Amino acid sequence: MADEPLYYLQSLYKLAAVDGIISGREREYLAAVAARLGLSLDEIENSSDEEPWTKIGDPILQKLLVKDMFFIRQADGGAQPTESSFIRRVVEAYRLDPSVVIEIDEFVKQGIAWIDRGEKLFGLRIVP
Repeated sequence: MADEPLYYLQSLYKLAAVDGIISGREREYLAAVAARLGLSLDEIENSSDEEPWTKIGDPILQKLLVKDMFFIRQADGGAQPTESSFIRRVVEAYRLDPSVVIEIDEFVKQGIAWIDRGEKLFGLRIVP
């Protein structure tokens, strides 16, 4: 579906905003994803679509969205209950196997550790 990238970004934005504030790191991550998708954050900030993730049918995009949601959840220093609840709704909507969700979460944790290691080694954040 041609609009899936837009729904993808809208879904990430809704997760970042679910706790009432979008941190600087969350905004950086969103901007990087938007750029990868050829979109702008301006296109989605005022979206009225309540559950844009339900319009993403591609199973690969669904898993990638959950991966990016785990990154967003960690972007401001850790998981907030509202963010975890939001992700749980998405995972349930996609009917992802719990073992796959655990594997995605572990993948993200390893990625964050790699990013943090690079920041210490090089003195700058090498990816958003």
